[in-house]
Amino acid sequence: MTDKLLNIINQIADNIDSYPQDLVGASLATQELLNKVYLQLLDEMDYTNGYLAATQRNFDLINQVDTSINALFVKSPYLTGLTDYAKGMTTQVGLVGEYFGVLGKDISLPAYQTVIRNIQANAIDKLTEQAINNAFAKPLKDILNQSITTGTTRKEVIDSVTNFVTGTPELDGKLVKYVKQVSNDAFAVVDRQTSKYLAEQLGLDDWWLYAGGTVKDSRQFCIERHGHYYHRLEVESWVGLTWQGKAPVNEGTIFALLGGYNCQHIAMPVSIGIVPQEDIDRNIANGNYKP
Repeated sequence: MTDKLLNIINQIADNIDSYPQDLVGASLATQELLNKVYLQLLDEMDYTNGYLAATQRNFDLINQVDTSINALFVKSPYLTGLTDYAKGMTTQVGLVGEYFGVLGKDISLPAYQTVIRNIQANAIDKLTEQAINNAFAKPLKDILNQSITTGTTRKEVIDSVTNFVTGTPELDGKLVKYVKQVSNDAFAVVDRQTSKYLAEQLGLDDWWLYAGGTVKDSRQFCIERHGHYYHRLEVESWVGLTWQGKAPVNEGTIFALLGGYNCQHIAMPVSIGIVPQEDIDRNIANGNYKP
């Protein structure tokens, strides 16, 4: 494999780590702003002898806070971070296209732009304000409503809200937790789906390199495969295996999900000319490849 191809692969792998991390950082800053909004809400609520009062006004205040939260999100570090994250996806797709260009492939396919836009949109949808509302605002509203109903003390409800919003020394706040879970997988899936789509369209989907490096918490499944070459049918056969962190997959999704949840590895299509002979021989023996 040429240095240029390796450099592109390394940049793709670095982006899978860096862009989601930047969005997590923006989420962390936004959590602090959100916490101030909710603490202000608690200051405005009715209390009886230090306990939240079950008044209509309190329930109304909880329902009205959505307006303040929506206004905050529009100007929040999170929205800026999400914009940069989306631009990062475009950069990533460009790198994948550059990779195929180095291989001498023309990616100006009739439906290419439409397919890529749909892939990116599906990923971003999981991180939009509506998705955040479902993962963050609604559960918090349930906490507040329950606190009123049960007559929680002022200190208890402040602790509950703060722990939910900003987290504890041991646990992430809800927004950061959600973004960590979703942003890594969504970004990686865009990259992998783009590679798989182009490989299929351009007749380059038989041989694949499992790449992306390893980190301290890489799962054994990925460590064993990193840097090795596989035939498409071998990759599809992994569906039948079991490993820690595996996501629900089938033969149609294994290339998008690879090692599973939070996997930062990539599968890049390669020409048979750079596949080690031992890998070719293995696939001749198992019936995957006929010279």
